Formats: sequence, C-alpha cells, structure tokens
Amino acid sequence: MNRNLFARAIAILLLGMLFASYTNHDQQKWRRLGRDAFVAHELERFDRFIARPQPLVVIAFATFFVVGLLFGFYELIVYVLSAVLKSSAPAQAGPPGSMSVPLS
Repeated sequence: MNRNLFARAIAILLLGMLFASYTNHDQQKWRRLGRDAFVAHELERFDRFIARPQPLVVIAFATFFVVGLLFGFYELIVYVLSAVLKSSAPAQAGPPGSMSVPLS
C-alpha cells in the first residue's frame, strides 16, 4: 500500500477518534449536569448566537477560516505520519551489490 495513502487513512481514523472522544465527553457532561442545565444552556446559546442573524459575509469568512484550520491540521497529521512511516520502512530489497547510483 502507498505510504502516503496509509498515512492519510490513519489521519482520518485519528481525527474520527478525537471527534468521537469529544462528543462522548460532551454527552457525559450533560448527563451528569441533567436536563434542566442542558435546556438552560441551549436557551442561552439560542439567544446569543441564533436569535440575532449574522451577516452572510461573517458566516462565510468564519466557515472558510475554520475549514482551512481543519484542513491544515489534517495535512499536518498526514505529513508527520508519512515521515514516521518513511523512517520506519525497511530498505528496498534487491540483488547484492545493486545500490542505486545515479548516472554520471
């Protein structure tokens, strides 16, 4: 399998596990605090962010910014994993004495 493709698959799995961990933590917090605290939090969130409409330009800028950060984080993980996999990959096996020497 291509090392870069393998690194991308691992990065996707890592990001998925991070998101699942965050979601699980959030659900456990609201289960612990109870329904009344959750509803109060959601009502406050609605009043703060949803009741007042935001200009489309602000929403578009924030969306592009967040997507850029997430994509950059994903590519950073892929780069690091690819470097780690490259350093741990065994050398190419070939006939004895057939070292790769560039033509001069």
